[in-house]
Amino acid sequence: MYNLTVGMATFDDPQGVWWTLSSLRMHHDLTGVELLVVDDHPIAGRGEIKNVCANAQARYVHAPKNRGPAHAKNSVWEHATGTHVLLVDCHVLLAPNAIARLVAAARSGEVGHDMWVGPLRSEANAIIATELAPELRGDFYGTWFVNNQHTGDTPREVLAHGSALMFMQKDKWPAFSQHFKGFAGEEIYIHDKVRKQGGRVMYQPWLGWCHRFPRFGAVPYNLTLNDKFHNYLIAGYEMGWNVPQLREYFGRKLPLEQRTIAEQGLTEIYPDIFTRNYDNAVTIKAHD
Repeated sequence: MYNLTVGMATFDDPQGVWWTLSSLRMHHDLTGVELLVVDDHPIAGRGEIKNVCANAQARYVHAPKNRGPAHAKNSVWEHATGTHVLLVDCHVLLAPNAIARLVAAARSGEVGHDMWVGPLRSEANAIIATELAPELRGDFYGTWFVNNQHTGDTPREVLAHGSALMFMQKDKWPAFSQHFKGFAGEEIYIHDKVRKQGGRVMYQPWLGWCHRFPRFGAVPYNLTLNDKFHNYLIAGYEMGWNVPQLREYFGRKLPLEQRTIAEQGLTEIYPDIFTRNYDNAVTIKAHD
């Protein structure tokens, strides 16, 4: 059995897979490490992803749920064979020595129920985010920021971070909701689930990562406000957030007919989603 699986899900992004796997092979000691790529596209190996995996000696799994990134990421944990899993987006590069330190942590058993995260860095290696704040901005719940009091070498607990890098013991993974669809709703939700099962979200300053935000081409999957409305309200219901506020915030841009259809779909999943008492729910800070 492997100590660590470094796993990524992909949907038609062979370039991202190539860069991440190549960087791992060239810059990290992969002793005791499994490399795993889960292909969520309905067509197996689209974009030569199977060949990319073969050349990098990574295990390729075709598991086309095709229901959005949350389900594809769940698939990584389902197919990983390591005792611990580092889940990364298929276009993330890791700081030097990160893999060696994760393998050592997996062998020592020190991770427990916790999730480990680390600083998001720019292409110039500057820290651009230490964590996410529980705030609404644009069409997202979660705002990147740098906590200047905590940019040193001491690990600490944080509320949340991005879902493009997460490290945990495999059998402690709480999983994204099976009711999610499409894009959005992952951040803060999954971190709250870790806490609900007795774990912490621990910021490790050495676990740096760089994320390819520019796509350099068309996004091959749909990004819709309808899915965001659906996912954030599902997350809010399951985690006890302020659903009435989320309902108004994410529904404000939807045409009435689309919003009505979306709300009907939500009540089919959770009949009391709009009738439950949310009087004690915290009002979320909103920037617009």
